[in-house]
Amino acid sequence: YTGTFGPMTARAELALGEVAGSSSVNSAQSVGLNYAEGPLALGAAYLQRKDGTTASAATFDYKNYKLGGAYKFGPARVAAGYSNQKQATTTVDTTTKNAWVGLSYAVAPTTEITGAYFQTKLSAGVNGAGDGKKNLLMLSATYALSKRTNLYALIDQAKLDGALRIGGNAAVNQDRQRDVAVGINHLF
Repeated sequence: YTGTFGPMTARAELALGEVAGSSSVNSAQSVGLNYAEGPLALGAAYLQRKDGTTASAATFDYKNYKLGGAYKFGPARVAAGYSNQKQATTTVDTTTKNAWVGLSYAVAPTTEITGAYFQTKLSAGVNGAGDGKKNLLMLSATYALSKRTNLYALIDQAKLDGALRIGGNAAVNQDRQRDVAVGINHLF
């Protein structure tokens, strides 16, 4: 279901599981609400899913909610958001929390600079064995060649801790990453 009521858009989904003998295995339910008027945009969504293979096997619960918003003032736009996802299985429960904030600035009609900060916190396993954290700073620029095509360049740096280190939790494994990317986007 999707319904638009002035500046608000509501969405809802109910998906049955398609597993013989059970309508709940592999089922999903979700709701979302968006508000967009003038320079302000807000959104929230919730998803719940039951994953499994057969009607008699154990199912795994997955729950996710997200909140976000943005405000545009002149050539600048600030955005922030938060996401919390939990997955319960027969062996381990995992929680991943993401938060982000960013600022974009149009330095010219065809050129935009964006700076952003992202944080991920992972909680999994027994006694914190699967816990980890990632902090990422990013700076990017885009140049519009047309309404559907742009060039982009970005650089970012991530600091990794615990289970999110490259190679695992051991202190000797990689705890930082730097990325550089350039490319072209074309929307079809």
